[in-house]
Amino acid sequence: MPAAELNARERARGLVDKPDRGNAVVSVSDLRRGSIGLVVATQIARYVAPDNPLPGWSSPEQAWSQTQAQAEWYRTMEEAGEMV
Repeated sequence: MPAAELNARERARGLVDKPDRGNAVVSVSDLRRGSIGLVVATQIARYVAPDNPLPGWSSPEQAWSQTQAQAEWYRTMEEAGEMV
């Protein structure tokens, strides 16, 4: 779905579990509409120490698991023929 729709859905549902909720700037459908054919993606999942004010995960294992979930999403999209 377009990023604007995703943001509206997250705001309507009151999702506040992550600081970036409701602030997506692009989506796969937006990229397609703009005829963008190549995207370089970075997996992001930060471990933060208890005294660190930045958002992130409580353990390196949680952060690692999040990167693996992101990678699996890309593999699933490839298997579905949505990405190469």
